[in-house]
Amino acid sequence: MAAGIAHFAIPGTYDAIIPHLLPWSRRVWTYLSGATEVALAVGVVWRRTRRVAATLSAVFFVLVFPANIQMLMDSSSRTAAAIAAVRLPLQLPLIWWAWRVRHQV
Repeated sequence: MAAGIAHFAIPGTYDAIIPHLLPWSRRVWTYLSGATEVALAVGVVWRRTRRVAATLSAVFFVLVFPANIQMLMDSSSRTAAAIAAVRLPLQLPLIWWAWRVRHQV
């Protein structure tokens, strides 16, 4: 939920990692992904929608993986590259968490 809200509070941070090959403006993708994250977080909270929201969350985490690659490719310093490199494998526990929540319903 916090990451989704951050897309609206500090959109420039997220604009910077949108893969260059996507159509439309980066801001459109920032807001779209932020709204998706917020909606999925709300969906996981409610029992009736938890299974679907958790499944879609796992898919979402896979789909946003290219943004983490873009962040690594565009890194302008060793520190930024290190942060980006750490983010890449962090997607795996998020996918695992979503899949686990999906099966706990």
